[in-house]
Order: sequence, then C-alpha cells, then structure tokens
Amino acid sequence: SMDGVLTSVLQTLNDKGYSSRYLCLCGNEVGCPMYRRRWFLLAKHKSADVEELRSLVPAPPSHEEWAKEVEKPWNLASKPPMTKWLLHEPTKDNSARLIMLGNAVVPQMSRRAMQLLVHDHCWP
Repeated sequence: SMDGVLTSVLQTLNDKGYSSRYLCLCGNEVGCPMYRRRWFLLAKHKSADVEELRSLVPAPPSHEEWAKEVEKPWNLASKPPMTKWLLHEPTKDNSARLIMLGNAVVPQMSRRAMQLLVHDHCWP
C-alpha cells in the first residue's frame, strides 16, 4: 500500500539521519489550470543548518500575495494551440504522450512546495 511505502521512505530517511517534511499541492493553488494533487518531499540531514537552507530559498508569499497570484489568469499569450495530440482520445500512437501530460508538474508548483517546506517552522 502507499501508506506502507511512505512509512518505509520516511523511516529510511530518519535512519540515515534526515528530518523530512512533505505536503500535497494542487496546480490551481499556484494559479495553474490543473487540479491533480502532487506530493512533494524535502529531507534535510539533521546536521545541516536550516537557516543556511532558508537563505537559499525565498520565503513563500503572504496569504494576500498568494491570493493575488492565484487570481491572475493563466498565461494566455503563450498558451499553445489545441492540437489533436492533446485530445482525450487515447490511441496506440498517443497514449504514452497523454500519460506524460497527466504526470506533469509545473515549475510554479515545485517552487511553491519548496518555499513552504524550507520555511516550515517545525524543523528540529
């Protein structure tokens, strides 16, 4: 089960001296037109300086700033034209492509996840 996998991963990291934080984030939480949730994990060795790590990653925006960002329309100027290979009709030729599209993680999601995880105030 996935619970067993998660427990095993976290226990292995802990056994090797790492503290871990994880979260789920959805694309629409960062203004992207996607609703599938993604799981992000950050593991920090217990000997690492959390303040040094925080100095490398900007703090997440305030709730008000985040709300303004999410309200912005998706970048319509660079929106690619709808083409046949984007349609939801899996065929032998396009099924791998459709699977890859469904597993996309946009950079905005990764950036926000790392901001939230690095600046989590629960690090030991």
